[in-house]
Amino acid sequence: PVSCMLTAQLFLHELLFEFQGAHPPEKRIVRARIAQDIHSKPGVEEYLRVTMKQGSPCAEATVLPRGASLISALSQADGMLRLEADCVEVGAGEIVDIEMF
Repeated sequence: PVSCMLTAQLFLHELLFEFQGAHPPEKRIVRARIAQDIHSKPGVEEYLRVTMKQGSPCAEATVLPRGASLISALSQADGMLRLEADCVEVGAGEIVDIEMF
């Protein structure tokens, strides 16, 4: 289910708007401080689901458990953090871009 949602968001969403001759809405990107250290495999692009909490001076993003079958994590998510293939670590407190759902 999570893989299907991600695929739809990455590819199908814009394609449907194109078929309709319409422009897709602008993606809503929020800058947030990451709450915990994140480790990723080198060479693998990842899309992590996050929950957001208001904070000062910026919001705080907490990464939810990973896994393509975790519907509960998907239902709790406020947005998505994209980790590039060359990113192997994001330290707690770093500022990242979150694409809101």
